[in-house]
Amino acid sequence: MMTKYSSVIALTLLAVLAGNAQAQATGTPAVTPSDYAIFDDDGPWTLGFTFTADTPLSVTALGAFDWEHDGFATSHDVGLWDENGNLLASTAVAGGDTLIGDFRYKAISSVTLAAGNVYYVGASNFGTGDPYAYAGSVNTPWGVTFVSSAYVKSTGLEFPPYLSGMQPGYFGGNLLVAPVPEPETYAMLAAGLGLIGLASRRKQARRAA
Repeated sequence: MMTKYSSVIALTLLAVLAGNAQAQATGTPAVTPSDYAIFDDDGPWTLGFTFTADTPLSVTALGAFDWEHDGFATSHDVGLWDENGNLLASTAVAGGDTLIGDFRYKAISSVTLAAGNVYYVGASNFGTGDPYAYAGSVNTPWGVTFVSSAYVKSTGLEFPPYLSGMQPGYFGGNLLVAPVPEPETYAMLAAGLGLIGLASRRKQARRAA
């Protein structure tokens, strides 16, 4: 069923594809850690978490923890993996990227997560100049179930297979998610793009005349 929310998604997609909006990190953080202590040594670590997608989700950006919102001592490679350790997406997050809460995010080509599947996210190079968080609790949006923080000691980005025995645990990486548009939304998008193309051709014809 077409909803007001899915209509907003369609209109937003139309604006982006028509060149009326700049590509930027948008979406909802998959986790929001709170009640945390800060650590800044004993690295380097790839730090993140594992979660279940309860509904189809689109990953729109990957992020790294920026405690004081003042950028990073180094860039952080961030990866998204399936539960078997297959890398689905990665990017380098830097100090000038979009700040949402206590994380900076860089937009990626969207990756669709299947409902019921387990995924991992992790960010490299924490504990070597950039602090990371030990959170006492986390909040998640609808559609995401937090499983555990995940980590591995590594000199670069690696799949973090080890789960924290202390919950929720340590955090360095994050991601932004959005609902996957319903089929009706795709139809609306296609129709809208057709109208945009028609309007553009008419405008060009008037100029030629």
